[in-house]
Amino acid sequence: MFFHFYAPKLIVDRRTSDKQYPSPSDFDIQTEIIHIQSKDGLKLEGMFCESNLDTIAGTVIFIHGIGGKKEHFLPMAYEIAQHGFPSLMLDLRTHGNSEGDYITYGFYETQDISDFITTVAASKELGKIGIWGQSLGGAISLQMLSKDSRIQFGIIESTYCTFDEVIHDYATRMFGISFGYLTDYVIWRAQSVGSFEKTTINPEECCKKITQPVLYVHGTADDRIDVAYGKRNFKAIASSDKELVLVEGANHVNVWEIGGESYLNRCVTFLKSK
Repeated sequence: MFFHFYAPKLIVDRRTSDKQYPSPSDFDIQTEIIHIQSKDGLKLEGMFCESNLDTIAGTVIFIHGIGGKKEHFLPMAYEIAQHGFPSLMLDLRTHGNSEGDYITYGFYETQDISDFITTVAASKELGKIGIWGQSLGGAISLQMLSKDSRIQFGIIESTYCTFDEVIHDYATRMFGISFGYLTDYVIWRAQSVGSFEKTTINPEECCKKITQPVLYVHGTADDRIDVAYGKRNFKAIASSDKELVLVEGANHVNVWEIGGESYLNRCVTFLKSK
């Protein structure tokens, strides 16, 4: 009963968090809430942050991790706005203020993001479009880079190689033992519950199709997604314009804090060069 009914929902059900997120009022930026309807009828929410300069250097789409929400990126949106980059922060389906019952790890989310781009581009000047994702958001960003030619560069932080591996790793970390084939069964059930196909959402495979510039980032002390996965994904990226940044001592959630101002400057330099 546990492996058939309950465990799959641990993978695909909506995640909530008690974490306190910043508000647009905390920053000297102009924001606008944007809603779209997904292809399967869900109301999805995003937030557009204007550039603080008169010129547009390009637009960055921010994609949060599992259990996160768009407001997580407000501090970074403010920082890049000072350099002429507006941004679009999204609540993925089943997160934040967006509707949805199941997380599908990019299967439906990539179409949602493409629809957001189409909607926003119809009314705003975007210039070159890039994507910046963390953890699950990084995995989805790699999928977007391989699918949507409108996205011209990417910053990827702390993500995994394959759906199977990350679920096996999380199960072992959560319960302290490996369930082997039982975890494989849970993965199969999760696909059925969420109505998605895992073979189409593996970031490592998507990397082989990516020809855009990529700044790939991983903490060396990541306790959730091992840095070895970051190195594998980086190696698989087909683009010759790529750079691997290993943030010494950073775990899964504090790359920005440990990297500090030098990391911020590295990211801004990358954005300006594209």
